[in-house]
Amino acid sequence: MEIKKSDPNSLIKLQNGEYCHITDQFLVINETLNFDKNKINQDQINLSKTKNWKNVRLTINVIFTLAIFSFSIYTQFYPLALLLFVAIWDIRQLKRYQLPINKTKVIPLKNITTVAIKRGQLGLNYMDVFLENQGVKSFIPLKLYDSESTLEQAKQIIQNLGKLTESPANETSKISGPSFSINEISAYVLQDEKWHYIEHGIFDKSRTDNYLYLRSFSYFLIALGISMIGIKIYLIFTNPSNWIDFSVLVLLSALLVVPYKYISKALPNVFSQKEIIDIQQNKKKHFIILKSKWGKNLKIHIKNRFIPKDFNEMLNSQR
Repeated sequence: MEIKKSDPNSLIKLQNGEYCHITDQFLVINETLNFDKNKINQDQINLSKTKNWKNVRLTINVIFTLAIFSFSIYTQFYPLALLLFVAIWDIRQLKRYQLPINKTKVIPLKNITTVAIKRGQLGLNYMDVFLENQGVKSFIPLKLYDSESTLEQAKQIIQNLGKLTESPANETSKISGPSFSINEISAYVLQDEKWHYIEHGIFDKSRTDNYLYLRSFSYFLIALGISMIGIKIYLIFTNPSNWIDFSVLVLLSALLVVPYKYISKALPNVFSQKEIIDIQQNKKKHFIILKSKWGKNLKIHIKNRFIPKDFNEMLNSQR
């Protein structure tokens, strides 16, 4: 595949401002839009530049979590515990790091085994390039520029190379049917008695609930908050106290409202008509109440301005 400078059919834009160029022999990552494949030399190719950060980051994560927890109790400034959101975010990111990271910028196509392109949340999409060199496996995690056109272009280019792990048609598809919007770009479409979450009209079967990890972490924060409240009450009864101690107790109790709101919030990829147990509304939002396996009903929040006139009839007629 002959490449010209800035050939759009062989160029993938990345989120950090760099570009991924595909030539007839190499995948090249650099900062220039105009790229001449004749400038590639063998000295730039070093597939042994790998680093396994997973264990290091897990260790740092554990140390960070214990430090925040201990410092919160020691200083009795419990709102510091909210920093644990950083730890849960990092653990979620580590799911991608099953292999050592390769730091090379020039990769021969013959060493690329597969390329996985994944649609992420908030428009953040990923491209993981998996390599093998002398029996050693590694990968290069890349973040695609946050646009639908970049995602589709990346899929098409990698598919043409025969390196895509799964055909885009099998991962995503366009579906149609009765629908209602969630926001300007997302909606739920009814097909085969199930509601499917779509973005820009595309259903991605690999997508997970946006609030899945947040719900789990909210339960942890509630347990942590109750423990801190218990410790604070014990200290008030066993030590001299003043109005500051009671103010902290009130603040801790008020902070529990934040994670409590999220333990039922949901935005599932697919849910069936049988899971809907009620439809509620207030002045600002509608709520679809779904039955949960864990006992706590889940709620899909939809702003009233996105609700069609026949919304209730649409859902109730299918139940």
